[in-house]
Amino acid sequence: MSAHPIGLGDLFGEPPSPPATVNTLQQDFREWYRVFPRKKKPADAERAYRQARKLATAAELLAGAERYAAERQGKDPEFTSYPGTWLRARRWQDEPDAPPVSAPKPELSPEFPGKAAPGRRILSAACPVA
Repeated sequence: MSAHPIGLGDLFGEPPSPPATVNTLQQDFREWYRVFPRKKKPADAERAYRQARKLATAAELLAGAERYAAERQGKDPEFTSYPGTWLRARRWQDEPDAPPVSAPKPELSPEFPGKAAPGRRILSAACPVA
């Protein structure tokens, strides 16, 4: 019988994780939380982060949070996920949003500034097409 209680590492023939791992996990969480775009329910976020770290690396979670923060930039914060919810849904695995597609600008006539080129029309809400 061993002199110490059985740890998870012992079940797999590995030495138990040193206490420094807990400190590293806390540091990783603080860095991740600093980047995340919404600061709500930090204790819930930390619990969810610990669970997520069993599925992904700190770098993967951080990259996902950075991507999400960039996507949410300038958008209504009411619709930004809480950090714990985002983690439990494994949102770091989401594909990046596609860049917005902009409509082509009408060709303007060089001879008549503000007018459409010959054979082209400029459509606007103020001037509906009949």
